[in-house]
Amino acid sequence: MAVAIPTQAQTTNPISGHWRTADGAAVVEIKPCAQTLCGRLVWVREGADARDERNPDRSRRSAPICGLNVFSGFRSDEGGRWTGGSIYDPEAGRAISGVSLGARGDALTLTVGRGVFAGSETWRRAPAPSRPCQAR
Repeated sequence: MAVAIPTQAQTTNPISGHWRTADGAAVVEIKPCAQTLCGRLVWVREGADARDERNPDRSRRSAPICGLNVFSGFRSDEGGRWTGGSIYDPEAGRAISGVSLGARGDALTLTVGRGVFAGSETWRRAPAPSRPCQAR
C-alpha cells in the first residue's frame, strides 16, 4: 500500500502568519483553527491598554483589544481564496461578514462585497512582534 506524505508546499497555508493592517495600526496573527482560519490581534499601535470602546455590547467596552480574536470562520474555496468568515473591526465596533481573503507573496487582500459595492484593502506580511499582546 502506498502512503502519500504531504510536502511542505502542500501543508503550508499561504495566509497563515502575521499581517500588518493597511494603515499600520495593528498586526493580526492568522492561523488554522480546525477546518477554518481564525486570527487575533497580536500588536496594536495604541498599546496593550487600548480598549474595545466601540463594542456594541457595553459590557465588553472595557476589554483590551490586544489579544482579541478578530477573524473567524474562513474556509478555503476551490480557487485558493478563503471565504465565509467575518472580521471584527474594533475601530468601528462591528463585525463585517462577506469578506474573502487571498494571499500572493507578501500581500494579503481582503475583499468585501461584489460588483459596484465591492471594496478591498491589502495587508503586508510582518514579522512576529517583539512585544506581542498576551493571548486571552
